[in-house]
Amino acid sequence: MKKLILSLSLVAAAFVSHAQEARPGEGKIFAGGTVGFSKVEDATTFSFSPSLGYFISDKIAVGGRLSFQTISDDGGSSFGIGGFGRYYMSFSDDNKFYGFGEAALGFASTKPPGEGAESYSSFGLGVAPGFGFYPGKQFAVEFTLPSVLSFGSSNEVSSFQLGGSTLAQPAALSVLFFIK
Repeated sequence: MKKLILSLSLVAAAFVSHAQEARPGEGKIFAGGTVGFSKVEDATTFSFSPSLGYFISDKIAVGGRLSFQTISDDGGSSFGIGGFGRYYMSFSDDNKFYGFGEAALGFASTKPPGEGAESYSSFGLGVAPGFGFYPGKQFAVEFTLPSVLSFGSSNEVSSFQLGGSTLAQPAALSVLFFIK
């Protein structure tokens, strides 16, 4: 795990060294993601979700993300893959603050913790708002709220929610590195 994190850090550093102005704009490519860690009683959970996006115009970006999660308590794990589309709007004259709407979909395969627990697959899609701060030339910070409209389905259950969170888009704080 340490080698994976070190390798990803080196790749991100290489991308940052070639970065241009960190602002939404046609032709720009960004890499980002989230890392999570929690410990509740004897269970330690680690999650990692890298993403890659491309601006097809000054206001529209498309991309994909992966997600990995491990739970130390009896070996639970999850792997997911998904895609997203975003529409950006500038909130400031200096173009450092943006809002965006994101439509996302995702698929995950999960092995719950516990001996004898059956693995299951799930699919989700959602629409969520987000906000970004673009302070410099190399990176940006974005906060995406939970999905305001979502649909989720797994082997066990299906749901439709207005104002909920799904596999497609939980709340997230991300750091983006502009590659091109």
